[in-house]
Amino acid sequence: MSSQFADWLNEVARKWQEAWEKAGAFKADPKDGRRKLFVTAAFPYTNQPLDFYYARLFVTADVYSRLARAQGYNVLFPFAFQYTGTPIISVANAIMRGDSEVIERLEKQYDVSPEEVKRLSDPLEMARYFHARIKEAVKALGLSVDWRREFTTVDPTFERFVQWQYRRLREKGLLKQEDAPVAYCPVDNFPVGMHDTKGDVEPEISDFDAVHFDSSDFSFLAAFPRPETIFGTVAIMLNPEAEYVLVELGNRKAVMSKEAYERLKYQRDMKVLRSLKGKELEGLTAFNPLTGAQVPVVTSRYVSPKQGTGVVGAVPAHEPEHFLALAELGREFELIPVIKTEGLEEIPAPQVIDLAQTSNPQELKDYVDTLYNLEYHKGYVREDVVDRVRDFLKPIVKEMIAGKPVREARKAVVGILKNLGVHETFYHITNGPVYCRCGAETVVKVVKGQWFVDYSNPMWKATALKAVGRMKVVPEEMKKSLERYVFEAKPRAITRTRGLGARLPWDDRQIIDQLSDSTIYMAFYTIAHRLRVPPSALNDAFWDYVMLGEGDLNEVGSSTGLSKEELMSLREEVAYWYPLDFRFAGRHLIRSHIPFMVYHHAVLFGTDMVPKGVVLVGYVRPSRQRKDVSLERAIRFYGSDAVRLALLYTNDVAGDLEFDVSTAKKLGETLRRIHDFVSYLLSLKGTEQVRRADRWLSSYMNQLVDEVISNYNAFRFKPIMDKLLFEVPDKLRDYLALVDYPNVALLRKVITAWIRLLAPLAPHVAEETWHLFNESFVSLEPLPDPNDFEFDRRAFAELEYVNYLIDVIEDLKGGVQEQPERIILFVSTDERKVRAVRDSVKAILERRTLRDLITGREEEAELYRRAYEVASRLPDSLKRLINEVEFNEAEVIANYAELIIKRLGLEEVKIYDADDPATPNLKGKKDVAMPYAPGIFLVLPK
Repeated sequence: MSSQFADWLNEVARKWQEAWEKAGAFKADPKDGRRKLFVTAAFPYTNQPLDFYYARLFVTADVYSRLARAQGYNVLFPFAFQYTGTPIISVANAIMRGDSEVIERLEKQYDVSPEEVKRLSDPLEMARYFHARIKEAVKALGLSVDWRREFTTVDPTFERFVQWQYRRLREKGLLKQEDAPVAYCPVDNFPVGMHDTKGDVEPEISDFDAVHFDSSDFSFLAAFPRPETIFGTVAIMLNPEAEYVLVELGNRKAVMSKEAYERLKYQRDMKVLRSLKGKELEGLTAFNPLTGAQVPVVTSRYVSPKQGTGVVGAVPAHEPEHFLALAELGREFELIPVIKTEGLEEIPAPQVIDLAQTSNPQELKDYVDTLYNLEYHKGYVREDVVDRVRDFLKPIVKEMIAGKPVREARKAVVGILKNLGVHETFYHITNGPVYCRCGAETVVKVVKGQWFVDYSNPMWKATALKAVGRMKVVPEEMKKSLERYVFEAKPRAITRTRGLGARLPWDDRQIIDQLSDSTIYMAFYTIAHRLRVPPSALNDAFWDYVMLGEGDLNEVGSSTGLSKEELMSLREEVAYWYPLDFRFAGRHLIRSHIPFMVYHHAVLFGTDMVPKGVVLVGYVRPSRQRKDVSLERAIRFYGSDAVRLALLYTNDVAGDLEFDVSTAKKLGETLRRIHDFVSYLLSLKGTEQVRRADRWLSSYMNQLVDEVISNYNAFRFKPIMDKLLFEVPDKLRDYLALVDYPNVALLRKVITAWIRLLAPLAPHVAEETWHLFNESFVSLEPLPDPNDFEFDRRAFAELEYVNYLIDVIEDLKGGVQEQPERIILFVSTDERKVRAVRDSVKAILERRTLRDLITGREEEAELYRRAYEVASRLPDSLKRLINEVEFNEAEVIANYAELIIKRLGLEEVKIYDADDPATPNLKGKKDVAMPYAPGIFLVLPK
């Protein structure tokens, strides 16, 4: 299925990958006196082949690494593999269960043979299998990796490193153990976080209040998102068709929906006594524990058994949905106002419905949320609630609740309910449903003795925020988001009871999860290739000395059995490479991995050793044209360098990107043409003369080099490709059209700079092209300098103007059906008009308006209006040149007439002086001519 150009691209890629590996081109060791740059990218999970997202992430990091290498840095770009966590376990378990969807994806999408699939039910086998495939794909993409430093997160030496980290955190009082709610997979039976869920969603947990409304011999456990409204409860609502259960909860028997029980049973010990439909309970009454009122039990379709407890305390005065539900029953219910809020009516629920002009709950949602916010932030509990409560509660309610702001009263109401023994606290996932990678919906479970890392510690938080302030974030506008996520970080569960990964050092029954073992692993790269010692030798004293420079060298040597020379050498390697200069990670990791990385570096290494910068990279959407194209297939079909370019073809590194197969194909074909074009250029005979065209080409390259390097540093890859792949060949063809023989020295210098600029993006084709006339690796060559090319401002301005004029004529040609044979240009060189246009150009560059320009020139207002209009149409780059350089427009057009004829496919170009009275006026074109905007007359075939 691959095309001829793709076969050539992949052949070239393999050739140069083998050559780089044989030469050790990207091995990085400390070098005294040379600037270092340490770059890492978030390592991949080994539960599937390399996908487009990770490929984009890695290629972006590789482009930056190659660029830095070409800028003179000693660059370390290592690679490792994530075996830890639930992603691998979930897929392996699915295979073991015979999950047809998972197995079909493995066989058809990932090209895993049926025999191989069976073997992948073993998590470690799966990790190793996809490890090998990912590494092969990474190499195929041409990443400039130092593979000596490769490791996995289940390597014994890495486990010792992670265990050291968590012992240090525990010593500093930054870990805590408590019974606490965590997001939990009920199928895989372990806590889950962002990287355990489909779509990498971090489950967000909140508590909610539930209140027992006692009936004859059991209670209805009603959820109250706003417990302060309980005074206005007029009914208990159930869903008529939903299944409910009577459960034993502590010393009570309570009714809740079966769906609520299935979620909440992970939080409290409950026993199901019997099941029944909601409509079977209709007609009973229940006792409001605060008011003593007996309220009826009714059923309504508005009640969702999935929300809360599936039992609702109806407060129709303040809850629009409750108002609608009770109104639909056709019975009269008292509307009891509880909260008074400025700007709202006494009974706000019907007011909100009238305002929204809808009874659809989804359409009401925004209005209801607004009501909740207003009542919570501006509302006060009414004084007359005292009249409704039971006598023994009146003094308490009068003192603590009546007349108090809602924010204050809510806590008091909950306190009273707890004292009465009718309150329960439950937890739910507020951004649910969130699904585990195994497919199960996550729940909240209260885990006993769960270990947490305490990101809420105020001193630690302050240190982390200080560190973020010194970091560079790309794109820059996301730095405030990173600061916010660091500030908002809360205690986070860090251990699991199942899976692969480093064991908790003081409890080897628990595994440190995949986000927690990935906080400082970048430091491990610095010495990973040198840890050829028994893991038992890597005690805490070893890590303290090698990583932090702490401890007595003699004592460390004695306790580890390592020589002082070896220990000092390891310490020097860490000190040389650290801190990490740039971390490349998915944009979504700004909420988790990146803040955790900052926290852990700041407290263990110090704020000076926190990574200097992060680059946040967006997702990649699969191709709409070829949904069957995986990354591995894309490389095979379109070629390694073509895939690299297609993954980068955007100005927004953090924005999402679609992998477009037609773009990949077009870019791959263009690379092949560039190689062949360079081969042709190198074969040309030439001259040593320096002419106007040579001065222009040199000036163009001066600007190009500066612009391309600037875009590289800003991660704006699309304009680089547009320049290097399409514009440069066009400019070189223009140059060849202007001269009989090229200046050979200049042409070779241009080609040399061009290929060096292209090398970070398309390293294999660049290497192949470079070796048409060089022996060294272009991947190790320095970037060109703009000053390598002399800049002749006049020569550059003249041809830029000619190119602009050609574009204008091309647009005019598009408005006629036939190809013109000739064009006649009416060129105005009148000094008054030239001055007016140049004044207008300067005004626009200085951001002055036409009104500003005309002030004091009222007698020439019409001339300046026309001039300002002309200047406004000029490209910004040409405006700047015209502001700096004067040239005779007619002479320039005459000098470049052959280029205009060739580019536009004409037979002839005629030039007339628009200001000469003797010049004929063809259809008014003479009259409209202005400097830098000739009148253009197209002569069509007869």
